[in-house]
Amino acid sequence: MIILTIFSVPLIFTLVCSAAPPKMQDTSDTIIITERDNNGQVEIVLGAILVLKLEAIPGTGYSWQVMRNDPALLNPLGESIFEPKAADPQKGALGAPAYQTFRFKAQSSGTRVLELQYKRGWEEKALPMKTFRITVRIH
Repeated sequence: MIILTIFSVPLIFTLVCSAAPPKMQDTSDTIIITERDNNGQVEIVLGAILVLKLEAIPGTGYSWQVMRNDPALLNPLGESIFEPKAADPQKGALGAPAYQTFRFKAQSSGTRVLELQYKRGWEEKALPMKTFRITVRIH
């Protein structure tokens, strides 16, 4: 027969509740950066995914274009995509603000500057409306 005392119930409760939870997928391997990180620096681990979300207005002809990157260090994962801004009441409407999202994978160790310019692709000699730069350190 098992005799439970006033002290054994809290002890059993503590042991059951302190058991290690199941291992969840570690999301620290994905780093999201935005325009607030412009002219800053980010450190990521080898193999991590860097997600860059920059504000854009599709339909104006302007888009973010990668001007400086070393794909041997920071490999682009496909083309950029446009995602509506969640809080925008015109979500998905033509000319409504959106995020242009880029994904890169940290391929090898090193430090490089990632630079993008917001401009029209056919206006080669025109100055960009905006420039985004971030120093990426991969270790």
